[in-house]
Amino acid sequence: HTVSYTSLAVANQGYLRLRIKASATKDIHTRIAWSSEGKSRLKSYVGTTYSNNGTPYTPFNRQSKLANSMAGLIYINPTINVLGTQRGNDFIGASGAAVVRVGGTGASDIETIINAGTEVLFEIQNVSGSASDLNFIANIYEREAL
Repeated sequence: HTVSYTSLAVANQGYLRLRIKASATKDIHTRIAWSSEGKSRLKSYVGTTYSNNGTPYTPFNRQSKLANSMAGLIYINPTINVLGTQRGNDFIGASGAAVVRVGGTGASDIETIINAGTEVLFEIQNVSGSASDLNFIANIYEREAL
C-alpha cells in the first residue's frame, strides 16, 4: 500500500502530521519518504495521545488488481494532546526560504516497523522562514505479527 499526501503552503513553523496505526494482528513495515520546498524537520513519536484522530486516509493498494484493503489505519493531521516519546529526528536543509528558492525540493526517507497494536506519529515541521509545500510518501507492507 502507498500513502501519498501533500499539504500546500504550510505556514512557517507549521506541521504536516501522519499517524500510522497498526491493527491488533498485523505489523506494519513502512518506508517513509518526505520532502519540502524549504528547510524542514522530521520527528517521530510513540505514546502520543490525541483529542482528534485526524482525517482518515485510504492508502492505495500497489497491486493494481486488488481492492484497497489494509488492516492498519492512516490519519492526516491529528490533533495532539501529548506528543509522547520522540523516536527519531532528521532534517532537510535548504539555501534560503521556500519563497526565494527557484525550483527543486529537498527529500529524505526512513524505514521502520510498527508492531501490531501500536502506532507511530510522523511530523514534518516547516522551518524555512516562509510558507512551504510538505509531502509524505509511505510505502506500507503488512505482515503477520512477530
